[in-house]
Amino acid sequence: MQSRIALQFAAAATMLVVAVPAFAAESGNAGLPQLNAATFPAQLVWLAIIFAALYVLMTRVALPRVGEVLDARNARLSADLERAQALRDEAQGLIEAYEKALAGARAEAMKVSAAVTTEIKAAAAERQTALQADLTARVVAAEGRIAAAKTEAMSNIRGVAAEVAADVARRVAGVDTDAASAEAAVTGALAARSAGGRR
Repeated sequence: MQSRIALQFAAAATMLVVAVPAFAAESGNAGLPQLNAATFPAQLVWLAIIFAALYVLMTRVALPRVGEVLDARNARLSADLERAQALRDEAQGLIEAYEKALAGARAEAMKVSAAVTTEIKAAAAERQTALQADLTARVVAAEGRIAAAKTEAMSNIRGVAAEVAADVARRVAGVDTDAASAEAAVTGALAARSAGGRR
């Protein structure tokens, strides 16, 4: 195809080379040869030949190459757009995977936090129970010591009160009483006083 176009172009160039001396020989009269009315038919023939040659050259050689360049450009743009879309889809998938992993990590953190909070509360409750038991034991022991001290004090008071009562009876009334009857009188008086105080 290109050889045929080259052959046509060579034929046109040969005709042009042959025609130029003919125009120079005829142009004995003054003025521009292209404005000479006698050469109009030849000029129109050459115009048609050159137009046809340029038309064939453009339609067979130049325009197909431009079309190929445009097609290659469109194909490259399409490939780039497809690649960009694939990369975008991949990035979207990565973002979704990241968000899913982040949500999983948050859920795991919440579970761990809840477990740690539960452990802390259980340890605190256990310490509270142990402290309460220790305090209860101490209170019971203290109450036992207080009751023992009170019992001891009361027995000492009864003994001292019996001695004082026997001494007062001997000094005031001149009556000698033994320790057992004085202690019985003091116990009766304390019991009467306790019964009267509860009313």
